[in-house]
Amino acid sequence: MKRRIFCLLTSLCVITLSARSQAIDSLLTKTMSPNDLHKDFNYLRRILTETHPGLYRYTPKEKMQSKMDSINSLLDKPMLFYDFYSILSELVADVRCAHTYVIPVKDIEPYFLNRIKTIPLIPFAIGDKFYVTVNGTADTIVKPGFEILEINGQPMTTIRDKMYRHIWADGHNKTLKGKTMNEAFFPLFYYLMMERSETFTVKLRDLNGAEKDITLSAQRFNDIHKFFNKNKVNKEIMAIST
Repeated sequence: MKRRIFCLLTSLCVITLSARSQAIDSLLTKTMSPNDLHKDFNYLRRILTETHPGLYRYTPKEKMQSKMDSINSLLDKPMLFYDFYSILSELVADVRCAHTYVIPVKDIEPYFLNRIKTIPLIPFAIGDKFYVTVNGTADTIVKPGFEILEINGQPMTTIRDKMYRHIWADGHNKTLKGKTMNEAFFPLFYYLMMERSETFTVKLRDLNGAEKDITLSAQRFNDIHKFFNKNKVNKEIMAIST
């Protein structure tokens, strides 16, 4: 399990937005000025148009340039960092290249493990359904195998589709998108592409088919990981994965 958590992190080759490493995510409250927005966006646009060999392979040049012009017109007023990031990640996803993507910081591993607080459940998708594989909290109500129906009032299929809009993949490949957001990386992508909430109201269906709501606090992934082995409800699934 641990090897799977870190395998993608060790092979990242990315376009990044610069941010200084800190103990907490200072980007949550960062507001970017129009000047900085235009500066960063123009840099990204230049890198894409001057160096990316497949920029117009799936999105015609006229349409891609129109997208970029449209984004440029949105940058004339201050914007929260993660709102800006959402715009850029959607644009880059439209390139439809598995090797081209944008992340908030240069050092993504410590950012993921220590700086952000996110949903502490590790899901796995089978078709249109999402199931808990590991409970990353001290709570013993939520067990592996429970179906996740909603998070903060949004159905999982809606969450999936919104996250797909920002996740990179070659062409129109949804299989890779699904694999990318499964399990340990779901909390990261949920944080980046959905919301940065302090709490999560999760609607679940238990192993007997009964539905229940539970509220969980956001946690750093390093803390989530500690409960993989500490929480007794994970004992069986952890024994299988190691």
